[in-house]
Amino acid sequence: MRWRWILALVAVVLIGGALAAKMYAGRMADAKIRSALARFKDKATITYDAVDVRLLSLDVALEGVKVVLPKGKSFTIREAVVHNVDIAHKKPPHFAELSVNDLVMEVNQANLGDKFQEIRDMGFDTLNLDISLDYLLDTKAQTLVVDHLRIAAKDAGQASCSLRLA
Repeated sequence: MRWRWILALVAVVLIGGALAAKMYAGRMADAKIRSALARFKDKATITYDAVDVRLLSLDVALEGVKVVLPKGKSFTIREAVVHNVDIAHKKPPHFAELSVNDLVMEVNQANLGDKFQEIRDMGFDTLNLDISLDYLLDTKAQTLVVDHLRIAAKDAGQASCSLRLA
């Protein structure tokens, strides 16, 4: 009977520790993201609803992202995920793996200029995109390797590429 209490206590401590670590990591990530986004404040207004730090995979996800650019251009992103990023080299990071899930842009003149009506005539009121990117930058060799860049547009198709620039 005593071993059950010990097991229960260990479980409570482990669960509490994991929750505390997740909350701490989330606060730290939120502070760093806000600091990084402050550099773009004169170019865009970027807001988000939540930061999710996934401790097992070490991914950081921004949820409910809203971007407003000059001249009324805007879009939303359901989820933007940083899977892996170089934290040793900040400008620019020498490697990163990122994904944008469900980027939604209204088909209007502010977002797409004079071409918006042609896109509307094709039956699109919004453009829905998923984007993923994995790259490696070698500044000494002056090369950029894009392992994959994938852009998928809902109901329109997708494009993928890999390239090496030297």
